[in-house]
Amino acid sequence: MEKRPNKLRTISELLNEGKTLLEQKGIPNAELDVQLIMADALNCNRLKLIMRFHETIDLHIEKEYSRKLVQRLARIPVDYILGKKEFMGFDFMLEDTVLIPRPETEILVEEAVKLIHNQNISTVMEIGVGSGNIAVSIAKLSNCKHVTGIDVSKEAVRIAKENARINKVREKVTFDCIDLFSPEFSNLPKYDLIVSNPPYIAEREFNDLQPEIFYEPRQALDGGVDGLIFYEYIAATAKEHLNKNGYIVLEIGYNQLKSVKRIFENNKYCIYKVIEDYSGYHRVLVVRWVK
Repeated sequence: MEKRPNKLRTISELLNEGKTLLEQKGIPNAELDVQLIMADALNCNRLKLIMRFHETIDLHIEKEYSRKLVQRLARIPVDYILGKKEFMGFDFMLEDTVLIPRPETEILVEEAVKLIHNQNISTVMEIGVGSGNIAVSIAKLSNCKHVTGIDVSKEAVRIAKENARINKVREKVTFDCIDLFSPEFSNLPKYDLIVSNPPYIAEREFNDLQPEIFYEPRQALDGGVDGLIFYEYIAATAKEHLNKNGYIVLEIGYNQLKSVKRIFENNKYCIYKVIEDYSGYHRVLVVRWVK
């Protein structure tokens, strides 16, 4: 950005200049991103920021804004730059060792909370916790007794525990570093509900993704050759960890409904419900184990 050390500049000027720079690089959501970066530099929310557009800002604030704008120009996701993400109305700490929570995953949480309420569910397990956004949100929004979360990544478990502390649900959530494919997983008890947003991007699809995706941990995204390996393993093994009439709530890729349904039907689950996302894609699948 252009240096003007002897003149304080307005928030509006800096935002417009930053938006233009991002747009020139072909970065989507440029206006939103510069507002988020500026709001973070000023330690205020976006609504207050908009009300302050005419104000000038100190040089040290401009410098901080410019530093983070340069990171965004390098295609680093804005959520990693800020080190945080809002999900289900709650704040979550983020590092680049965990997946960035997506808005469509809120549909999974909403469905899980409905099931817990309507089916009198007490115990929940999440497979692949990442930042802990799903497990923590379920603990915050439902009356279940306990949520257990597992992840193969020690860093993910550390961050999830911190997010449980931030959101004041440490007494209701347990996070452990356990590999889904390990014997340790088979030793886990039974639960009323299992939830998961597993890696589901097929290997061939990575070449078509935005540059930002490559800053996220590959193991949280890569679903194998066809994107289905985790669904196959969950379908085969989760039944050993479900109480009778227990449920599984899964996020799925936009084009995976037919394949994932077949996997679970072949493993003798009943298809309970399919939910679309905000774009009309099949995004959440609910199955039931009745044996």
